[in-house]
Amino acid sequence: MQDNSKEPPVKEQPPEEPAAAEAPPKEPSSEGAPSGEAPPQKSSTLDLLIKRLNQIPHLSVFSDEELKDQFLPMSKVRVFKTGDLVIKEGVFDPWVYFIISGQVKIMKHGKTISVLKRCGEVFGEMSVIDKAETSYTVIALKDTTCLAMDSSLLEKMDEKTRDSFLVILYRIFAEILTERLRLANSELMRLKEENERLKKFTGPAAKA
Repeated sequence: MQDNSKEPPVKEQPPEEPAAAEAPPKEPSSEGAPSGEAPPQKSSTLDLLIKRLNQIPHLSVFSDEELKDQFLPMSKVRVFKTGDLVIKEGVFDPWVYFIISGQVKIMKHGKTISVLKRCGEVFGEMSVIDKAETSYTVIALKDTTCLAMDSSLLEKMDEKTRDSFLVILYRIFAEILTERLRLANSELMRLKEENERLKKFTGPAAKA
């Protein structure tokens, strides 16, 4: 006997959903990670920065914890091109600058009085000491990178932390001023010796 029953039609499967589009690759971080590589982890970058800061003579007095928790939160890296004005005479500037690389000239009334070019040399520290307008102008002689600390943020620290931080900071400034005084005395002695030599050529014996 012929089976007249019909098989139920096969139900068509709905088309598969297209795979979700992959997220576009992230732009390289400001740390400049090579294409195809993950940007460095924040902790690694911080460790490298602290290691570099430890190489700056005047900052070596800070512990790694003090650099991380107190110094870096109130600092930033600033880059200046040749000829850039860094500090303007007669204007209050709360920033203290530690040279990482490059060279700047210190000017007063339009005349160059000093050139700073060694890693770790400092300028702008008087804004912390006397809270007054800057008495000199600073201009970049070469492309220059500085670690700049905003001294105005000291007021936002709790009293105990601020006092502890200032003890270290003033110790750094004392070392800087002592070094500058020593260099000034050396220059004074050199000029005195040069003056004595000139007298030998302009004295009575020389006229005879």
